[in-house]
Amino acid sequence: MQQSILVINGPGAFQGISAQLIESACTDLCKELDVKLDFRQAANEEDLHNWIAQTADEVDGLILNPAGCSRLGAVDFGSLKKPVVEVHLHNIYQEGEESVRPLHNRGAKIGFICGLGADGYLLAIRSLAQSFNNKGR
Repeated sequence: MQQSILVINGPGAFQGISAQLIESACTDLCKELDVKLDFRQAANEEDLHNWIAQTADEVDGLILNPAGCSRLGAVDFGSLKKPVVEVHLHNIYQEGEESVRPLHNRGAKIGFICGLGADGYLLAIRSLAQSFNNKGR
């Protein structure tokens, strides 16, 4: 059975980087890895919450770029029972990025990648694909 990944990007996630180029690179990698990809761009924080709630049971892993959305801490990622990777294009720990905080959620299988630009998405996909392969062992 083909594994699937949902990528959800918060409003303003790309900050001058082409969303289409990132989506294209992610699509190409997923084809190479034989993983189904659903890539979404949220217009607002409510979209993020709704998509997580509506589709979490339908996918095997989730990549999330919350882009500074503040209420996502209310999402219980631990209840998803699947791997989640949080991705930020920029290093959120550098000066001037104080408004962006990583998601912390006890009991969740959350990985975290920041500061690698578009490559962070590709690393997240590879990580999830590897976790899918290791799950069957």
